[in-house]
Amino acid sequence: MDVKIYKNGILEQELSLSEGSYLLGRSNNCDIVLAEKNISRKHARLVVANDQSSIEDLGSSNGVLVGGSRINKQKFVENLTVNIGCFTLLFQPVLNKKDEKLKTTSLGRIISLAGCKPYKTAYLLLGLFYLLIAYAVVSFAGSTLDTLFQKMELERAILISKSLVQLNSPYWIQSDVTMFRIDAFEKEDGVIQVLLVDKYGRILAPIDKVDHTIDHPLYAKSLKSGVIEIEKQGKDDYYISHPVRLGTKIYGAAVVTYRVRPLASVAATNFGVLYGVLGFFLLLIFCIAWALVRIIIQPLKDLSIEIGDAIRERRDSLTASTAYPELNDIKNLFERLFARLAFVQDSVIPDNGVNGMQTHVKTGHEVQPGQGVLFNEVLELLSKQKKNACCVDLDTHQLVGFTPKFLSLFEVVDTEMCHMLEVFQEEEILLTIMSVLDGNERVGNISISGRSIAVKLYDDRGGNGNVILVFDEEV
Repeated sequence: MDVKIYKNGILEQELSLSEGSYLLGRSNNCDIVLAEKNISRKHARLVVANDQSSIEDLGSSNGVLVGGSRINKQKFVENLTVNIGCFTLLFQPVLNKKDEKLKTTSLGRIISLAGCKPYKTAYLLLGLFYLLIAYAVVSFAGSTLDTLFQKMELERAILISKSLVQLNSPYWIQSDVTMFRIDAFEKEDGVIQVLLVDKYGRILAPIDKVDHTIDHPLYAKSLKSGVIEIEKQGKDDYYISHPVRLGTKIYGAAVVTYRVRPLASVAATNFGVLYGVLGFFLLLIFCIAWALVRIIIQPLKDLSIEIGDAIRERRDSLTASTAYPELNDIKNLFERLFARLAFVQDSVIPDNGVNGMQTHVKTGHEVQPGQGVLFNEVLELLSKQKKNACCVDLDTHQLVGFTPKFLSLFEVVDTEMCHMLEVFQEEEILLTIMSVLDGNERVGNISISGRSIAVKLYDDRGGNGNVILVFDEEV
């Protein structure tokens, strides 16, 4: 187990502990020495034992805190943070390379949250999961293509019936059945039977069917309506009756029975590799998309979530590991920022007669006479003028004071000392304000709920490294 020990937000020790029992306290005889007056000589006991690791308070004066609450004994969970006096202990399990790699995958996280260890079975489940997705995608694509192909086949059958009528219409009108031409249509793929019928239902062609009659409701319906009629028979067969007409007079109909074959049967006979090629390309596209998400998007998302959690929990470091070196600069930047902010304590200056006015001052500053509360007096003046204003610490970018109007403008609920990142959450607003603070712009313009707001520095400095920002709504 790896342990990082921070003192007032500064990393002091990094330890790698094997299985066993460890005593924590002020005494030099302890296994892990925490040398501070507010730490008991024998403060706590740490037990490292595979899945049964725990930390126990040994009746100390100031206790052991987990999540801000005092505990007697606490079993370990992943990335457990423990506070003992001014010390913060961050415990992390040691993973082998295979486990660590798997834990960066989505399935690895699910397995970890379920309390299971990611062994070879997890890799098998991961592979089966991706194969199942690939099969579902290919099956859906195949089903969709089947539907489109059958629609195209039916349109082809209708085209055959129209061509049959157009070629033979003159012979119907002339009553010259010897001239009928249907041989080529009978040989078309998918055609089961072609019949030319007069208006009384007598078959005129082919020759072997002459003098026979048909009695089919769809044929009678097409003669009556004068338009093509289609009816499905069985699973894949369609019965098509196309009337022959000149003006309002109907001479008979061309009847085609056609089998609309599914794509699978066509692929088996004519396009043997169609499904294989289609499946390969769909799987390739899926793998490329998955790789892009895993390699580029997911690590950025994970780091963003970790930064957000660290800001909300006011932690002094980021516990998540970055997936590739380019993210380390971002991570290190935020860790330096968190280290400066984590143990800042604040005290509230009493209200000096301004209704609803509340400002905050950081403790630990060397306040020069007459400057310590200068920003408080300026904010009081701006509050009386009903201005939107706040005071920013230039060293840490904490908001250390604000007027009541400012709170409503940015919908600040928690009036405790907060960071600029927590209040100005929109990137465009934050960049504009930073530009004004750095002196790159004299006046910046931001938009809040459709309103245009001018951001500028107040003429007087806030004192002790603080500066006043005023937000004026443009009329």
